[in-house]
Amino acid sequence: MRRNCRSLIPWGTNPRNELEGESNPMLVLSRKPKESIVINGNVTVSVLRVDNENVRIGIEAPIEVPVMRQEIYNEISQNNQAAAGSAEAKMKIKQLVKN
Repeated sequence: MRRNCRSLIPWGTNPRNELEGESNPMLVLSRKPKESIVINGNVTVSVLRVDNENVRIGIEAPIEVPVMRQEIYNEISQNNQAAAGSAEAKMKIKQLVKN
């Protein structure tokens, strides 16, 4: 499937996802500093600066759209799962005590 863009890894052949065992396709674009992409008409991702292996990006999004670094998102998700698990355990203990 071809899309109008500067650079594209064919849809469904994402090296990052293959390494991580994920199946979601990823559109890969090339951008230069001061160039942007727009997502869904309301999120703009801009390349601000590139220094060696460090890429500085800017993200403009509505306040209701959560934007966070992947490692922060993963930590929040793990903490939420752990909290949900401990809440379930507490409920089971309460049920056992009642009986």
